[in-house]
Amino acid sequence: MIKILFITLFTSTIVITQELIYEDSIGKFESACAFTINQAGSIFVTDKELNEIYKFDRTGALLHNIGGYGWDKELFDYPSDIFTNLLNVYVTDRNNNRIQIFDKDLNYLSDIKPEDLMVSFNYPEGCVVSNQGDVFILDSDNQRVIKLDLSGEFIMQIGDIDAGIFKLNDPVDLAVSGDGKLFVTDGSKIKVFDLFGNGLSIIETDIKDMRITIFSNFITISNNKRVLYLNLSEELSGFKELDVPDLNDGKLIEALFAGNGLYLLFPTEIKYYTLKY
Repeated sequence: MIKILFITLFTSTIVITQELIYEDSIGKFESACAFTINQAGSIFVTDKELNEIYKFDRTGALLHNIGGYGWDKELFDYPSDIFTNLLNVYVTDRNNNRIQIFDKDLNYLSDIKPEDLMVSFNYPEGCVVSNQGDVFILDSDNQRVIKLDLSGEFIMQIGDIDAGIFKLNDPVDLAVSGDGKLFVTDGSKIKVFDLFGNGLSIIETDIKDMRITIFSNFITISNNKRVLYLNLSEELSGFKELDVPDLNDGKLIEALFAGNGLYLLFPTEIKYYTLKY
């Protein structure tokens, strides 16, 4: 039932023609590759060229930045993804094969490395944390997701060879909803798992190289040409595709829809729009 419901959600996609009003540009980057926003409005961005992490306030003012190339703490080698909640910031330090954890002001706290676990991961592409404190790491080399508990202990692997139709074949990105559901983009599909790693549904799309973000009740999927969002509290309304004129250059990296605003990450800046209903 859930599987049929989610597939129907995508096929009922409509294009939103309401006017997008450009409000501001945030940041100045060399080659941004990921961003995230917490409920307080703080914006965090990773730059893979400079190996730096930036924190902005809701007005776009730069508050702090850390980084540089290296393997010591607060240094990075391709920070491929970033996740934040109100307490901590999790940076996926891909080529250093670790997740670095900071507080909300980017002070170093700890890290997660495969040598400290009962299971290995290689070249992680992303990391998200549920409201329950579970940590999910996208292990790109082994095409699976590793789940850890609040204390960093290994719990299970998700989407591995034993997962049947929910096996991950080409995972790109992941996100977790407020109720603990895990969404993993896999080729042109989104595979949805529950807290225990059980497959719930498969969302069929015609979008490849798909990035995914969740902010509050809004799930956003995008590639370099398209942006769609879904209000998870109104699932039957289906995905809505935004008509964004600035996507014509094909340089969009990631999008986040926050209900009253749309944030678009490009290599050199974030563009912020409000949606006129």
